[in-house]
Amino acid sequence: MKTLSFTSPLEMAASEKSWAWWQERKLQHQGNFSVNPFLKDFSLVRRYFGKKSIGFSSSQEKEYQEMAGWKVPFALWSEQKIARTQLLLELSNLSNLSHLSETLYQETVEKCYYYGDNNEQIAVLQSLFLLPNCSRFVSLALDTIRTNVMTVFTGLACENPFPAICLDEHSFNNVVLKALFSEVPLGAILGLKQRHNGSLADMIHDWMDEREAARRPIPTDIWRILCNDKSPRTQERIRRYLKGEDSEHRYGVAYFLNETSSLLYQTEIIQQLEQEKDNKIHALLERIVEP
Repeated sequence: MKTLSFTSPLEMAASEKSWAWWQERKLQHQGNFSVNPFLKDFSLVRRYFGKKSIGFSSSQEKEYQEMAGWKVPFALWSEQKIARTQLLLELSNLSNLSHLSETLYQETVEKCYYYGDNNEQIAVLQSLFLLPNCSRFVSLALDTIRTNVMTVFTGLACENPFPAICLDEHSFNNVVLKALFSEVPLGAILGLKQRHNGSLADMIHDWMDEREAARRPIPTDIWRILCNDKSPRTQERIRRYLKGEDSEHRYGVAYFLNETSSLLYQTEIIQQLEQEKDNKIHALLERIVEP
């Protein structure tokens, strides 16, 4: 991943007063770094930058996504989040230049999280993947998985590559399951396809068994996970739902089979195509069987 800098868009978004403050504080940290003033500035960002989005054009956002290596929706990031991210990037630069030790660098990032309010914690979590050797901050993610503050949890789980990059299988699966239990859209979890594993599929099946037995609703984007799995248990469930009475689930199965490999289900797809009355589902099934 290339080194990112949000300095230029931040300068364009800032008022004259805000940018003067930013420059003065940057020079102060470079000349005589101390943890407490940095933590204070990390919090004070809210006084100098707004909550509105930074205002990237589509081409600017694409450029940053290419540098980051992930399709993160940077255009939706607020000025405050961009400013705090840049502060952490500046901090990593100081570490690279040996202006502060690796230990102090890590402790400072962690304190930005633990001492911060919800917005500050979210900014830290969504910045982590941009920092060098980001796996050193796994403990922050593990604490976040246990939080009851859903906005902070979604800051880790949604549109954030860090879990996919740095978490082990068990911890990544816990992020997915908590998102599922909390009705967080699974499509917002980055790296879900790349990090697919049999244990996750088994846990999803166990959860679906319980929901089916209790006749409770199951989100249709569950197929985003299961359509990447080829176990016998998954094949049975996909075939059952593909021809089931629930049109939303038939659509969900068809949609995600169209996005993944559907060769295992060609016979069932052709059979369902002959009897499918829902036009949207019929069109999806046709698309799947097209040579």
